[in-house]
Amino acid sequence: MTDSKTLGSTVTAQAQGQTQAEQFNHLLSRSQLTPRPFRSSTPLIGPVIAWFRTAWNSVSTRWYLEPLLQQQSEHNYFVVRELQILSQNVQALQMQIHQIHQVNDAQQQAVRGLITELQALRTPIADLQALTHHLTIRTQQLEAEQQNLMQLSDEVSERLTATDQDLVSVLHDLSKVSYTLIRADEHASSSNTSSN
Repeated sequence: MTDSKTLGSTVTAQAQGQTQAEQFNHLLSRSQLTPRPFRSSTPLIGPVIAWFRTAWNSVSTRWYLEPLLQQQSEHNYFVVRELQILSQNVQALQMQIHQIHQVNDAQQQAVRGLITELQALRTPIADLQALTHHLTIRTQQLEAEQQNLMQLSDEVSERLTATDQDLVSVLHDLSKVSYTLIRADEHASSSNTSSN
């Protein structure tokens, strides 16, 4: 348990400060398993013990372990390669997500601009609606006044026609009176002349 924690912390420490490509290259280099040579720290006979163990392993376990080590190495290599492909796919997806976020931000900004423009247009539209309503009422009032003026004009025209007729009649009567007065005056003058 302690060894796995130490190994994990060592790998994490090595991974810090490395690029992803360097990390994958490091994993690929470690994917190939190789047996380590035996060593012994025993004084004087340590090299003999190491030689004996190496010879014994060569006879007893070499033909058993080498295929297993080869299989494990191949498995490690393919796992690292798959991790590399997955990492590339994740990077591509992250770039696409970043682009989608940029497009989304631009669209949200455009929508906010449109909302601002619509809010700015609401006041003029309300003013135009009020002005249109006022003009409609004023037009109706003017139409009613125009009808009244037409009726008044008709009445004035009828009265002027009647006044013209009355005036003609009065002038006719005046001319008769004038004629009568002139005749009376002539008659009176001729009577005075004959009396003298």
